[in-house]
Amino acid sequence: MRTFFTIVLAIPFFALFVAFWLLWSITGFPTDTDDVVGVMRDADFHGTMLDVVDEAIRVQVNQIPDVQYAEYVLSQTRGAVEEILTEEWLYGSMETAHEGFVGFLASGEDKSVVDLRDTKDKLRTLLVGLGKEAMSRCKQFAGEDNEACSNTGEAAETYEHYKAEVFRALDKMPDETNMSTLIKQGGGDPDELRDNKEVEEAREVFRKLELARWAGLGGLAFLLLLIGLINMRSLKRMLLATGIVLAVSSGGYLGLTIGGGELAIEELRDRLEKESKHDLNTGDKIARMSSRVALEITMLAAARSIRRATTPVGIILLVSIGMIIGGAVMPGRPEDKPQSGRQLYGAG
Repeated sequence: MRTFFTIVLAIPFFALFVAFWLLWSITGFPTDTDDVVGVMRDADFHGTMLDVVDEAIRVQVNQIPDVQYAEYVLSQTRGAVEEILTEEWLYGSMETAHEGFVGFLASGEDKSVVDLRDTKDKLRTLLVGLGKEAMSRCKQFAGEDNEACSNTGEAAETYEHYKAEVFRALDKMPDETNMSTLIKQGGGDPDELRDNKEVEEAREVFRKLELARWAGLGGLAFLLLLIGLINMRSLKRMLLATGIVLAVSSGGYLGLTIGGGELAIEELRDRLEKESKHDLNTGDKIARMSSRVALEITMLAAARSIRRATTPVGIILLVSIGMIIGGAVMPGRPEDKPQSGRQLYGAG
C-alpha cells in the first residue's frame, strides 16, 4: 500500500514540479537584471553598438566635401570610440536602466537614471581633437600639392564643417535617459502610462505570478512531506522513495527543457528570420545591424528563459541520486527485506 500511495502522490508531484520550474524560469527572466544583461553580453550588443555609432558618425562625416580629410578622420574614429564606450560602461548602464524598468513596472517609480553627459563630452572632445589632428597633418595624408592644405581659409572651413557634423550627431543623443525619457521619445506620456489600466493589469499579473510561485513551492514541499511520511517505516525506505521521486521529476524536467526547448527555439528562429527577412536584406546599414542583433537577442532570451532553472534542478537531481545511493547502501530493518512465501503464509 505504501508503494501504491507513493505512486499516486508522485504523479501530481511530477506535474507540479515541471510547472513550477517552468513558471519560475520563464516569468522570472524579464525581471532578473543579471539574466537580461547576460543575454546582451552573449549577443555582443557592445560590438553592435560600436558598429552603429561608427556608422552614424560615418554618415555625418561623409557629408564633408573634402573626401581625403573625411577618410582620415574616419580611419581614427573606431578606436577612439572604443576607448569611451567601453563594455563596463555599457553593461553597467544597462543594469541601471533595467532596474529602473522593473521599478517602473512594479510600482510606477522611475528612480534609475543613466547619465550620458560625461560620455557625450568625452566623445565630443575626442572627435574634435581628431579633426584638429587631421588638419595639422593635412599635407601628410592629402599630399604636398593639395590646395585645401595650402589655403588656410578653406582648411578652416573644412574643419568647422566637420566639427558641426560631430556636434549635430552627438546632439541627437539625450543627456540622460530613463523609462520616462524613453516613453517620451516614443510619443507617450509617462504620467498617463504610470496610471494606465493596462500597466496596472500587468502589475497585478506580476503579483499573481509571484503568489503562484510561492503556492507552487508550498505544494511541492507538502507532497514531498507526505511521500516521506508514508515511507517513514524506516530511513532507508524514506530516502529511496523521496530520492526516486525527486530524481524522476528533475530528470524529466531537464529532458523536457533541454530536448523540447531546443526544438521550440529552432522553430522560433525560423519564424523570426522569415518575419525579419525584409529588414535584414533591405534598408540602410544601421537598420540591418539593428535587426540582426535584435533577432540574436530574442533567440538568446528565449533559450535562457527556458533553461534558466537548469542549474537548480540539476543540483536537485544530484542530491536525489545521492539519496538513492545512500538508501541503497544503508542496512534496512528486517521488515524492509523481501519475505519468502513460507514466511508470509506459514509452513503449510
